[in-house]
Amino acid sequence: MKNREVWDSYDYYTSEITKHARYVGFSGIGICWFFRSPELLFPRSILGALICLVLFFLLDLMQYYVAAIRLRLWMHGEEEKRECESGSIEGDYWPPKDLDRPVFILFHCKLCSLIVGFALICTEIIKRM
Repeated sequence: MKNREVWDSYDYYTSEITKHARYVGFSGIGICWFFRSPELLFPRSILGALICLVLFFLLDLMQYYVAAIRLRLWMHGEEEKRECESGSIEGDYWPPKDLDRPVFILFHCKLCSLIVGFALICTEIIKRM
C-alpha cells in the first residue's frame, strides 16, 4: 500500500467517524428531550449528558478551525521560505508530523465527550428501571 493510499484511508475513516458521530450526537440531544419535566427541567445526569453533547459539537467545530488555522500559518511560512530561496512557491511541501497533533487530540476529546454523554443517558435509563 502506498503512502498516499494509507493517508487517504485515514482521512476516510476519520471523516466517517465524525459524520456518524454527529448523527449520534443529534440523536442523543433528542433522547435527552424525552427526560424533561413539564417545567422543562432535566434530571442531573441528563443535564450532564446535554452538556457533554453540546461540548461534542463545540469540539467538532474547534477541531476543524484549529486544523485550518495551523495549516494556513504553516503553509504561509513555508511559502515565504520557498519564495526567498527560489523566487517561486511551486513545489512539494512536507508538513511536520506534529502539525496535526492538536487536531488529533481534539478528535479524541470530542469522541470521549460523546461517549460520556451517552453513558450519562444510560445511567438515567438504568435508574428508572
